[in-house]
Amino acid sequence: PAAHLLKTNTATNSHIGGSPEVASDFTWPSKEGVLLGFLAQVNLQELAATHTIEWLPESGDLLFFYDLQEQPWGFDPKHRGGWSVIYLPNSDGKRTERLAPGDLPKESLLAKANVTFRQVNTFPSAMADIDELQLTDEELDNYSEYQEAQFAQHPQHQIGGFASPIQ
Repeated sequence: PAAHLLKTNTATNSHIGGSPEVASDFTWPSKEGVLLGFLAQVNLQELAATHTIEWLPESGDLLFFYDLQEQPWGFDPKHRGGWSVIYLPNSDGKRTERLAPGDLPKESLLAKANVTFRQVNTFPSAMADIDELQLTDEELDNYSEYQEAQFAQHPQHQIGGFASPIQ
């Protein structure tokens, strides 16, 4: 099982894009002096209300940042630092929206979309994880369609479950 992120018009504390809600002393992550773009803020209490993921705390927030200019894959050691995931434990309520620093390129600013979560089942990737089954092309197509159906035509943004490699 995994938690599927779904866009919602309802106000939530979890969102893709926009600006993070952080304390005033928050330091914006960077790589070699280049600021990382803000991807998402996941409120772990909202996540846990839908699907508990045993390796994550049930409260606090996760902030996701990424080098949206270079878009490193992570295969090369020089890509290290091209992303950052920051855990913020529950605070005393002294968090405010922190706008991106002025020198962050406009291409690294993403529009805000509130998200909610629903539990879905995920399966190993047909591309790499099930080769030993020696499925026919038709069986592989059916398997892929079944995997995609779990997300009901929505983007496959998820937390937990099997990874879904995208090329």
